Amino acid sequence: MTGRVSKNNDFQVIAARGLIINNKNQILVVSEDGNKWHTPGGWIENLEDPMKGCEREVYEEIGMKIVALKIIHISEFISKSEPPYSETIQKFNLYCYCSIAGEQEIDHNWVDHDNGLIKYRKFIENQEWQNGNNLGAPLLLRKINIENLKDLPSCYSKKNNIYEENNSI
Repeated sequence: MTGRVSKNNDFQVIAARGLIINNKNQILVVSEDGNKWHTPGGWIENLEDPMKGCEREVYEEIGMKIVALKIIHISEFISKSEPPYSETIQKFNLYCYCSIAGEQEIDHNWVDHDNGLIKYRKFIENQEWQNGNNLGAPLLLRKINIENLKDLPSCYSKKNNIYEENNSI
């Protein structure tokens, strides 16, 4: 499976998620059911540049062209499936600060390329970003005002076509 490293029934995936902020300092969130919201993105392909993967995944989910500018946060999530699957999934989310390419609005009629899972899209204000109970984004990021996310340093930089840890942080 693409974007998946597997051993036995356990596997590891890397996802790139877009922190997409419009000119009103609102951040874009998406949902499958209208109840649980998260930032758009998904699994990157094997050996795919993470920021290009973010741009591709966001386009596939919401039909919006964005430019991933820098990776500002990395989180890890581990979950255990219910029997009979007995899989442990380790997922790394790379959160990319992004800009919207040109003047675009949300196309609510867009059909998600990944089986149409994403049905809802909206921009939210800072108060909902920081205090919303139904947001699947790291609390560390949500404590930061939307307008200040752009000021966070990149946590990884690319040298010789390889991402390396940025030790200047």
